[in-house]
Amino acid sequence: MSLTNDQIEEQLLQLADALAQMSEMTATAFEQRDEDLKTLKEKVAALEAKVGGE
Repeated sequence: MSLTNDQIEEQLLQLADALAQMSEMTATAFEQRDEDLKTLKEKVAALEAKVGGE
């Protein structure tokens, strides 16, 4: 089965859209990970300060 140029173009546009959505999801996941790491580092620092102060 061969595809017409219009069908190929439509499939490429769908692929480009899917890749853009994946990129956005990845960026959002990285931002959340970075925020979670920041929170954990703050907790570790607080615990170290508490232990070091005793």
